[in-house]
Amino acid sequence: MPNGRCKAHGGKSTGPRTPEGLKRSEQMTSSRLADYPFDMVRLACEKCTRKGQYLKSSLMRRFGPDQDIVDLRLILAADCPKVIANRATHLCSACYPDRIGR
Repeated sequence: MPNGRCKAHGGKSTGPRTPEGLKRSEQMTSSRLADYPFDMVRLACEKCTRKGQYLKSSLMRRFGPDQDIVDLRLILAADCPKVIANRATHLCSACYPDRIGR
């Protein structure tokens, strides 16, 4: 949080301290597909019930390990019928539910 407090308990936020915690924190904030922390990449729309999952290895073969996951989200959700029908009013709300901060 901007005030330096933990979102979960409101106490002072000290951040990750263990090597595992530091690595996971780095993976959660990286925007490269290769750094995505899970083997399965899940997407879900916050506005509708549309959702899907992809093997990270398949996505890396198709788009490359340096693919930005923000751009990838838009590429994978580009065929959403709601966005296609209402492009001016319905912005894509697809997100990665497994990532902190999505």
